Amino acid sequence: MYLKVVTFITLILIESLSYQGVVAITIKREDSGRQIEIAIAKLWSSSESERESAKRTLLNKGKRSSKPLLVLLEDITDNHGKKRYAVGKEKTEEYEITWRLENDVVELLGKLHSVEAIPILIKLFWSRPEITSLGMYPYMQALVSIGSSAVPKLIEVLNDAQSIAVKAVERENLDNDKQQQWIDYKTYRIQAKAILVLGEIGDRQAMPILSRLRSTTKNEDLLFFIDQSLKQIEERNKL
Repeated sequence: MYLKVVTFITLILIESLSYQGVVAITIKREDSGRQIEIAIAKLWSSSESERESAKRTLLNKGKRSSKPLLVLLEDITDNHGKKRYAVGKEKTEEYEITWRLENDVVELLGKLHSVEAIPILIKLFWSRPEITSLGMYPYMQALVSIGSSAVPKLIEVLNDAQSIAVKAVERENLDNDKQQQWIDYKTYRIQAKAILVLGEIGDRQAMPILSRLRSTTKNEDLLFFIDQSLKQIEERNKL
C-alpha cells in the first residue's frame, strides 16, 4: 500500500514537472519570437550600430529568424514601388531605406542558409532595375552563402532564361522595335548572374550545363563568365 501511494505521488510530481516544462518551453519560444520581432523592427533604424546589433540577434536565433525575414522580403519585392523610411525620420529621400533594408534581409537569409529563400532570391535576378555594371549583388552573394542547395534552381534558370526574359519584358510595355533587343539583354543578364553564382558556389553538378552553354552561345561576355566559373569549379573540386 505504501509503495502504491509513493508511486502515485511520484507520478503526480512527474506530470506536474512535465507541465511546468511545457509551459517554460512555450514561454521561452514566445519570448524568442518577440525578440525576433523587435530585432526585425530595428532594421528600420537610422543607427548603424543598432542595425548591426539587430542582425546579430537574428543570426543568434538561427532558423527561427528565417520565416519572418522571408515574409518581409516577399513584402518588399511584391511592393517594390513602395518606399520605406528610417523609423522616426522624415519621409524624405535622405531617409529612404528600401534598398538598404532589402540588402540587409537578403544578407541575413544567406547567412542563415535559408533554403526556402532560394526562389525569391533568384527572382531578384530579373525583377530589380538593371544597372550597367555586373557583379555579385547582395541577393547573389546570399545564394552563394546558401550553397549547393541553390544549384538545381540556378540550373533551371539557365535553361529558362529566355522565356523568363520574354515575360519580364512583356510587363514593361516597350515598343515592338525595342522588345527583342531588351529580351536579348535580359536573357544575357539572367544567365550571367546564374553563371557567376554557380562559379562561386563551386558545385560540380553545374559543369554539364555550363559546358553545353559554352558550345552554343555567341556572346563573348557570357563566354568569359562561363570560362571563369568552370575554372572556379575545377579548382574547388581539384579536377
